[in-house]
Amino acid sequence: MSNNKRASSTAKPTKTRSFTETLFIVYAILFFTVGMLLLFFTDKMSLVVLEDEHEDIIYLYQQFLGNMYILLGVTIFFVRKLTGRKMITIITSIMLVTFSNMHLSSLMNDYTIVPSEHFIAQILIVLSLIVAIFEQVKRK
Repeated sequence: MSNNKRASSTAKPTKTRSFTETLFIVYAILFFTVGMLLLFFTDKMSLVVLEDEHEDIIYLYQQFLGNMYILLGVTIFFVRKLTGRKMITIITSIMLVTFSNMHLSSLMNDYTIVPSEHFIAQILIVLSLIVAIFEQVKRK
């Protein structure tokens, strides 16, 4: 009986999460939530408000974007524990997608008004991913 008490009272080592794993958990929740909102509440979440015959087409494209965000969130959640070259490849590919998204948003700015918060969020994502790459290179 006393041996059981001793075994249970010893502190078990806790696993500390890396910055990259924590960042990926936050991004997975963020992308999944935004994707679900875009998929099911498109008219409320839309940055583009139209009152003509093209409104349904724009909303359909935004629902495809929401679907892509859900897929990205789930994928990021499942790859959060990878390390080494695989993680560096995933981070680099997310950065490429973010840069192309920023470019397409700037092109869309000629036709609609894209809020500056969107660009600030994209820049913060890129900066946090650069820190994550440095962490992965240091761990390697």
